[in-house]
Amino acid sequence: CNFGGVAVCSCLRYTERSATLTMALRRRSLHLVRHAESNWNVMTAGEHVGAHPNLVDVDSDLSPKGERQLDALRNGPALAPPLELILASPLRRALRTALALQTANGGETVPMHVEPRATEWLENSCDCGRPGPIIQREFGTIRGLETLGDGWWPALSNEHGVQSRSTRGTLAALATGGREAAASVDRRCSQLVHKLLHELTENSVAVVAHCMVLHRLESMLREQCGGDELIVDQDSSGVSH
Repeated sequence: CNFGGVAVCSCLRYTERSATLTMALRRRSLHLVRHAESNWNVMTAGEHVGAHPNLVDVDSDLSPKGERQLDALRNGPALAPPLELILASPLRRALRTALALQTANGGETVPMHVEPRATEWLENSCDCGRPGPIIQREFGTIRGLETLGDGWWPALSNEHGVQSRSTRGTLAALATGGREAAASVDRRCSQLVHKLLHELTENSVAVVAHCMVLHRLESMLREQCGGDELIVDQDSSGVSH
């Protein structure tokens, strides 16, 4: 899918049944947005799935094409209905895409929060984050960055079974075949889906994240929202599925 050149974007609309006697239906919109192209995407020739233990690009930044995609996104049409909240993975390529999306949709009038559970499935160095204070110095205006610790990303075990959340320890684990377990990805995606469906009150929300995590989120949303309550919008204000 494409929105302003950003690689993936889909819009899910669902109805939420209130607890009133009239069982009123409230229609809500959720936009799932994949980050603009990263240097890692170029290094791996677009192979989004699978481990590349010999490549190192911690918290990969955007490629020249990704920069052009952000320019197109900033100057493109706003999403409809108007966004009320943006949630973004703490990885740099997602945060930068989220800021461009915010610019295109009313600027700082649209709140943006960091959402660690939206980080990518940790199986490569590009998915290894940076310590929270470093991210905050670069993206200080985004809410929630102050809560990120030095190792906010999923812990990995090295060849000796010792878990680590430090950047060096994570890279060492990745180099010896370590990766985040599928159960860990499913657990945090399930928690995020619960937040989206049952905790947030905003009617139009965008989640800016990554390929594998977005696939899991959409799959879980389809499972939890019956066919009568979930509509995949295939053409909404520049968003095409």
